[in-house]
Amino acid sequence: MKNIILWIWQLPQHIVALIAIKVTRAYRAKHFNSALIYCYNCKSNLGGAHGKYILMPCNANKTWIKHEYGHVRQSKRWGWLYYLVIGLPSVISLWLVRRGIITHVQRMNSWPEKQADRLGGVTRRAA
Repeated sequence: MKNIILWIWQLPQHIVALIAIKVTRAYRAKHFNSALIYCYNCKSNLGGAHGKYILMPCNANKTWIKHEYGHVRQSKRWGWLYYLVIGLPSVISLWLVRRGIITHVQRMNSWPEKQADRLGGVTRRAA
């Protein structure tokens, strides 16, 4: 029953994940703690966490997986508000990095990313 309630609590993220898995033709690669990791054969360096699902390129390193698992934990906390509170700031900061407005280090020091690192057990060296 707890799993059903949690799945509904994160329903928007799960719907997005299932659509993204279908569109990217991702395949289930493995479990990481309570998350399901889906990989896609893509030369992109984009990945993301949506509810209990992590989608990423197959060459993702352990640090990246752990960081995304931190977002999985954030999703459990925020439920239906996850995309507004965590997702939107994360996407905006990624856009700012790609435009050269902020650095990757500045992005990773923003609260949603720093919290995802902490929740996922990632330790980054100071720049």
